[in-house]
Amino acid sequence: MRKSRLKPTVLKDYRITIPASFFSMILGLVGLGSCWRVAAKLWHLPAWIGEAIMLLTVVIWLVLLLLYVSKWLWARADALTEFEHPVLCCFIGLVPVSRVIVGLAIAPYSRAIAVALFVVGAIGQLSFGIYRSGRLWMGGRKPETITPILYLPTVAGGFVSAIVASAPGSAAIH
Repeated sequence: MRKSRLKPTVLKDYRITIPASFFSMILGLVGLGSCWRVAAKLWHLPAWIGEAIMLLTVVIWLVLLLLYVSKWLWARADALTEFEHPVLCCFIGLVPVSRVIVGLAIAPYSRAIAVALFVVGAIGQLSFGIYRSGRLWMGGRKPETITPILYLPTVAGGFVSAIVASAPGSAAIH
């Protein structure tokens, strides 16, 4: 019997750990899709382009959400490191904010899902914003960690929630 030349290898532990900042893509893509939706109405451009962008955005958001949840389940040390970092922690606020704005993408197709995404996302961003602001007010920060990103959980969250709630045809409050 011939011996195989293939050597057994030990599989390394490969984890895909995405940073929370990746959720910023969702804000930009929904903005682009929204612009196409408006352009289709104003200038009679193909509406399918805006809807395709929105569909792609929802798919990307679902993948990012799945990867981010799996980071907390299987790479908890990495997730906690990000959560405790004085600057990177603020990007975590994008997770619920992206949920709010995805509701805007889904609103023309399912009011119930859009409202659910809006409510859960708005509560999540408000809760995280209060938590981060409380930590900021406790003091003890190094001067080099005081950057504009500290305002992301509260300002971006409030701004996006207000935009989605007031958007014409938005299922959030109408």
